[in-house]
Amino acid sequence: MQCPNCHNEVQQGQAACPACGAQVGDNTPQEGVPNQEATAGLSTPSKSDAPAPPPSFAQQDQTPEAIQPPVAGGAAVVEPTVAAASSGATQDQTPGSTPALDFPPPADTSSQPLGDFPPPPPSASTPGQEGFGGTAPVSPYAAAPGVVPGTTEGGGATPPIAPPAGVAQEPALPKKKKKGLLIGIAAVVVVVIIGVGAYFGITEMNRSNLYNEATTLMQNGSYEAAKTKFSELEDYKDSADQVSKCDKYIAYNKADELFKAGSYYDAYKAFNTLGTFNDSTTRAKACIQPVPGTGEIYRNEAFAAQTCPVTINSPASNTPCYMKVYSGDTLVSTLVINPGTSMTLSLPVGSYQVKSAYGSNWYGEKDMFGDSGTYKIMVFNDAGGDVMQLEPNYTYTLDLKVSTSGNVGSKSTNRSTF
Repeated sequence: MQCPNCHNEVQQGQAACPACGAQVGDNTPQEGVPNQEATAGLSTPSKSDAPAPPPSFAQQDQTPEAIQPPVAGGAAVVEPTVAAASSGATQDQTPGSTPALDFPPPADTSSQPLGDFPPPPPSASTPGQEGFGGTAPVSPYAAAPGVVPGTTEGGGATPPIAPPAGVAQEPALPKKKKKGLLIGIAAVVVVVIIGVGAYFGITEMNRSNLYNEATTLMQNGSYEAAKTKFSELEDYKDSADQVSKCDKYIAYNKADELFKAGSYYDAYKAFNTLGTFNDSTTRAKACIQPVPGTGEIYRNEAFAAQTCPVTINSPASNTPCYMKVYSGDTLVSTLVINPGTSMTLSLPVGSYQVKSAYGSNWYGEKDMFGDSGTYKIMVFNDAGGDVMQLEPNYTYTLDLKVSTSGNVGSKSTNRSTF
């Protein structure tokens, strides 16, 4: 026979269904025993209407108090029914006894993966939930009344929602790992800051030492070496000014060397270029030498004979005159004729060329009157001949020309070829 509750096959003589535990008996109702279905006021589902529940439900004693309220959100609610004895079965129902409950089988969810929820229904408005421009839609995943958010009706944790298809979800780092990562980054930053500070500290110390070394070299007169070190420091302190000062000391020393070598005019120009640096102004004036007195300064021994006397006159209005006498390319004599003076120069018989230089500042026989002097070659005839022919038993007189006076002319030359 079959169990009136779950319709499971029950062996003859068994008082209860081995599947659901319901009492079974003869299906023929007894006379005088009221029908339990009528007494309870409940209807028993027929065999064709009620599907068999799973064994997990059939083997438990279900009471009306254990039934949870229906889930909100559109889930179907099935009212449990009290299973009564089938017609013809004799059961004693005492007041206060709990009838067996008949539950419908749960939906098959074996093919649905965890976290794969059905798409939400179209937006609906719930009274009392007002949003911008209207009422707020109710989420299809809202918790049912009386259910703690984050849990299911049975008290379990809500399954996680899977990310959309094609979107990779990065795993969240544990808090300890994040904290360790932040500490590591901070440590690296601190090390970098310390390293940069140490680098600049060392650089500053090195530059300071280099500056001190350059200063010491400069004080000792090693201006070339000091300039090199100051140049390496570039814009450190007043290094650029010190480089300029070294250049001036170097130029000053070169001017002094020229002066000591007798190159008074070149020394004069060097000191004059330095301006007021050190005692350059005083040293420049010292380069101007006093003009020698009237007379012969140099005589070539090969021309020692004094056969032909030559008298030279310089007007008072003239400037000092320095003269060179050549025999061909050979220098025979040098002499000075100051303004308003005269002298006699005796020379051997022969042909001579006479050159004259005039100026105010005398820098010695090497540089004479410098670039500001006037340099001439005397002319002895109207044809422009520059050769003076001396014959024995004759006396010769040369009157140096000032403007249109004098008996000799001249043509210009330059100091380098004088």
